[in-house]
Amino acid sequence: MKKIIGNLIYDTEKAETVLCVETGECPFGLLEDTLYVTKKGNWFLVKESDCFDEETGPGICTELVALTGDEALTWLTKQQAVDAIQTHFPDQLEEA
Repeated sequence: MKKIIGNLIYDTEKAETVLCVETGECPFGLLEDTLYVTKKGNWFLVKESDCFDEETGPGICTELVALTGDEALTWLTKQQAVDAIQTHFPDQLEEA
């Protein structure tokens, strides 16, 4: 999937998959949100949802959303993705 946001091309095939989380289920399969980071350090989230398109009918729709580093860290924290945070934001966590 590719999308242009603010003169930047976000491409799921060229970016690193950081974390994929199941968010639900619909008649067409599992729904997932997947966080990516580009080689240049830009973050984006691909969100799947159950939807209806007038041309194609019911199905799974995807939305690509650009995130800041802080937004990506917040999302990872909500997912309790300790390993991903330690890898991509090593200065943000410390042992208790």
